Parts: sequence; C-alpha cells; structure tokens
Amino acid sequence: DPDGDFAAIAQLALLLRPGGYLFLAVPVAATDDIPYHYHRLYGPRRLPRLISHHFRLVARVWDGDTVLGASLDGIYHTPPGVADWQHQPVLVLQKKDA
Repeated sequence: DPDGDFAAIAQLALLLRPGGYLFLAVPVAATDDIPYHYHRLYGPRRLPRLISHHFRLVARVWDGDTVLGASLDGIYHTPPGVADWQHQPVLVLQKKDA
C-alpha cells in the first residue's frame, strides 16, 4: 500500500492523548520517493503530509544537534558521506488537541 505509512501514523495518533509525544525517525531526502513497496524516502512533499494532520513538530535531533521549533528547514539536506536511507533525524512530535 503506497499510503500505508499515512494509515500507520493515524493509528499511532489514536494511541496518544492530546498533547502526547511521539518520537519518529524516518529516512529524509531532498526528493520524495518510494523505491520499493516497503521503503519510503520522505522529502518536502511527503514528510509534511505525514505529520501535519495529527501532530505538530516540536523539535528534531540529528547527529547530536537539537533544533527546536516547528520548522523542517534544512532537514532535507543529506550530510556528506551519508546515504539518503541513512539520514533519519528524530522528529519530536506532539499530538494536536482534538
């Protein structure tokens, strides 16, 4: 299912109370791609769609750096020497109030 990830994130949202936190790490790349039915690369179109309906971005962590706030700016740049599928920053998400 090419949209199975959206169904899964909706199920996770059901498990959290409003204001609850979810720590999510997915492969992030400069472009969206589904190279295999079981693998996705989240780019500037798919990642916001994945999280914006049920959650708000509180912070993100990559390689020991923490960025606070609700911005995905700069997240799609894969660091040198790291393959797209390896670039998986941790997103700190908070469930929106009902």
